[in-house]
This record gives sequence, C-alpha cells and structure tokens, in this order.
Amino acid sequence: MRQKLSVSVGERFSMLLATVPCGDIRKRRAWTFLCDCGASVDKPIIDVVFGHTKSCGCWRSKAPKVHGTLSCAAGTTSHETAEYVCWRNMNNRCRNPKHPSYKHYGARGIRVCEEWVTSFSAFLTDIGERPTAKHSIERLDNNQGYSKHNCVWATRSEQNRNRRTKAKVLADASGAGNFSAKPALSVVA
Repeated sequence: MRQKLSVSVGERFSMLLATVPCGDIRKRRAWTFLCDCGASVDKPIIDVVFGHTKSCGCWRSKAPKVHGTLSCAAGTTSHETAEYVCWRNMNNRCRNPKHPSYKHYGARGIRVCEEWVTSFSAFLTDIGERPTAKHSIERLDNNQGYSKHNCVWATRSEQNRNRRTKAKVLADASGAGNFSAKPALSVVA
C-alpha cells in the first residue's frame, strides 16, 4: 500500500520552504512554497519531496556550467549546452566512422586537436561561448582540422562563403564534358 507523503508548514526542501496546502495540480496534492529568491510557487509535493523540483525555477538560470551541462542543485545534470553539443558532434564527425558525416570529416583527415579531444573545458576556454543561437563552429581553412587557431563561431551566411571547391562538369554542344573547378572563395575575417 502506498504511503501518503506529508509536508509540514515551515519544512525546507532544497531552496523551497513549505507555507500552505493549495489543492491539487494535475491530480496531485500541492503546496505553496516560498523560494529562497523570494518568489512564491505552487508545486505538487511529490515533485518537491523527491527532489525533482528544487526551486521556483530561478536555480536553473543561476546554475553553473559543468562539463557542458547546466548543473542541478543535487549534482545531477540536465540540458546540455549548445557549446557542449557542438563539441560532442565535432568529435563524432571526426572520430566515429559510424557517424553519417564521417566521410566528409574523419575520412578526409580532418582531426580535432589533442587538447579539444579530451577536454570540453579546453574547447570552451579557447573558442568561448556561442555569441547567438544562429552561430555554429566554422573552420577557417576547410582542409585543416579543428583547433583554436582554425576555428571561430560563424553564422550560416558567413559559413556559406567558406566552402570546399567542387569539380563541375560543363557539357558543350557536342555532349563532351569539360571539367573545371570553381575558384576557391576567400575567407573574410
């Protein structure tokens, strides 16, 4: 048989202080809690008692970044940062032969510098946080690997100006094909 959860006025759960019962939320008994930041919030007691809810929501925005994630109060992690996802994907493209883009990166000899392979912190220190959600990592020289001297954050339109050359087949009136390469585009810094 299930045991009923009990909460007492003044009882503390992480950053929340129980003040008064407030009815039900999603068919679960709820209380009004006062957060350490001063906000009042209604939460189901099961979420608070078992540690799923630790604050009114203010903690997530203040949580320090730990190895690419937002750290929760109890040390568990949730919500990988965009920088961490970029770092992980960069490593997978260059090092994992099963990755769909490996043929364009690792198979071509594109490597991640030793410091970045083993350390997200080194990557983040060298390249910094992403300026906006529209930015992703770009290699200035597409024939070189990922390193602090060859990478910057860039928007899609900036990256479109920095592409590998591709051979283009031009057919003349006789149907014979002439091969020509598009000229390399320069990188504007």
